[in-house]
Amino acid sequence: MRPFAFVVLLAVTLYNLRLNPAWAAAAACYFYFAIPMREFNMPSAPYQAGFFAVAVVLSVQSRYYARAESKKEIIERTRTATREVLTALRGPIVTLITRLTTADERRSTPETCSEASREARADIARLVPLHAPKKLVEVVRDTVSSVCDQAISRAAAEAESVRTRHGGGPMHSRGVLEANVVRQVEASFNRELDIQTDRTLETTLEAAIAEYESSQHARPNELREYGILGVPLHRPALIAVLTNTGVWAHLAFTLATAICASHARWSQNAGEKQVELCWLLFIPILGIICGVRNAKQFRLYAAAWTLGVAHLCYNGVTWWLSHGGRADNVGGQQGDANWLGITAVSVAPVALAAFLSERNRWVAWAGLSLAGLCVLGVLAGGSRGALISLIIGVAYWFFWTNKKGIAAGLLLLGLAGFLFVAPASFWERMGTMFLPKTSNPYVVVELEESAQSRKRMWALAIQVFKEEPLLGIGPKNFPLENKVRGVALTADGAGLETHSTWLQLLAEFGLTGAPIWFLAYLTSLLCMLRAFLITRHLRGDPRYGWMPTYFLGFQAGWISNAVAASFVSCQWLDFNYWIFIFGPLALQIAKETKSYVEWFEVPGAPSEAPPAPRYGEPSAVGLDLTAIDLEDLPALRDEASS
Repeated sequence: MRPFAFVVLLAVTLYNLRLNPAWAAAAACYFYFAIPMREFNMPSAPYQAGFFAVAVVLSVQSRYYARAESKKEIIERTRTATREVLTALRGPIVTLITRLTTADERRSTPETCSEASREARADIARLVPLHAPKKLVEVVRDTVSSVCDQAISRAAAEAESVRTRHGGGPMHSRGVLEANVVRQVEASFNRELDIQTDRTLETTLEAAIAEYESSQHARPNELREYGILGVPLHRPALIAVLTNTGVWAHLAFTLATAICASHARWSQNAGEKQVELCWLLFIPILGIICGVRNAKQFRLYAAAWTLGVAHLCYNGVTWWLSHGGRADNVGGQQGDANWLGITAVSVAPVALAAFLSERNRWVAWAGLSLAGLCVLGVLAGGSRGALISLIIGVAYWFFWTNKKGIAAGLLLLGLAGFLFVAPASFWERMGTMFLPKTSNPYVVVELEESAQSRKRMWALAIQVFKEEPLLGIGPKNFPLENKVRGVALTADGAGLETHSTWLQLLAEFGLTGAPIWFLAYLTSLLCMLRAFLITRHLRGDPRYGWMPTYFLGFQAGWISNAVAASFVSCQWLDFNYWIFIFGPLALQIAKETKSYVEWFEVPGAPSEAPPAPRYGEPSAVGLDLTAIDLEDLPALRDEASS
């Protein structure tokens, strides 16, 4: 089944690569998570690197495809607006031609056409701004006017021929005459609209495009930033790479890795391998930025990311159900249970966002299924840090979402299912977060070293940072330091990692590299927050309403990832470096999408002036208190008389 799924995915990817380089980046993302670990480590099978490289190469044509896509949308929007205006004009024009043709005062066909066209143009000037995007008002108005003139001319001629055949007729045949004229005018008018609309629209658009491009010919920079008729386009791939802060942060971290590796305490060779890895990570970084250039491609890549992690979680759940215990060797880059947990919590909110924002119900329910699979992946991995991080990420997502009722119901349902499915061994392992297993009443079976061992490794990392605050002890040198000091060892005597990404970065890189990593992650998270705030007003948009919810999902996922990283050393997992550039990329796409949507915005009806005051203009003089005689009040007069 698995080879068949890979073959189908490969065929779909190759087919869609003709028009969309994002498919190459999406396939690379899926393969990164879904392929087995033994194949991931094979030098002869660089699936993801090859697809990312294809995305970079194909991005050369991305501007051409963007112009073609924008032209297609302009034609679609203009056609829709034109047909809406013509539909609104159809009845009044037919009635007008019928009235002019059947009136007692005979008019010639040119006179009928002239008067009908004059009244139609007044209605066109009123209706077009209500239906057409503000940048396309002129094109729609010219198209509708041309189509109406031709349709009115043909309909008036047909109406005159009907009246001529009836010979005017006596007054008692007026009803029959009007019925025949209306029938003929409607048929002729509708037929002419069907024939002329698309033809006239194409001619008008081509003329407008040619005029715009000729006017911009002397300003080539404008054509790089805008498409036909001035529609905003996304940045070229090279500009997007150079303006992405995550790229420069990764370059700075690569240089810091090289510096720290050259001053490693125990093994320079281990550090130099990480320098090579940093340079290789530019392949997916460039592939993502070059392949994902607009909102649709962003959604495609997010879907591939979620689907790949769900595939990984599926492997973990099947292993867990078949063998019991923690799900190890599930696939992907690292393969162990902690890797499963941290990847699952990173995208579970994104899958939930798909359920809440996608208009296609099949896609929405697929998102809910993937979110549930990610939660089961956390359960199968048995990672205590992943469980805590998932709770924190979901709490953040719940705070910002505008669908708190649905969210609360889903969370309660998910919690009930989680409590029902989780085995006793899971809760025994969770209990080691608070007490050592030797004195924990919840632990009744033999487990691995509890969270207390982490505290010793964290203390060692802090001590190492104090000893080498500037350059650290070198990349991948903490396990060697741990082995020498004998703080926490494996069964075969090797030193363990810190089990905290943040502390291990401080211990191995010091103040030279660790702050770069921290700031790159934080900057990307803030960029994703800005992207959410920029697109929040698009929630009701039928085409881009999913964007703010997806951005919120990534924020919650990355917060979960950051919390989970406090309990596991994952600083060399590839997808963490994707995060560096994905936040700035989302912000770029959010800004460009906002400009794109504003360009196609329909002004709508002008707001009405407030009604005039009911009782005239308000008086400038209020109540004169000095005119009141306090001694002449009715109550006092009644008391005095009694």
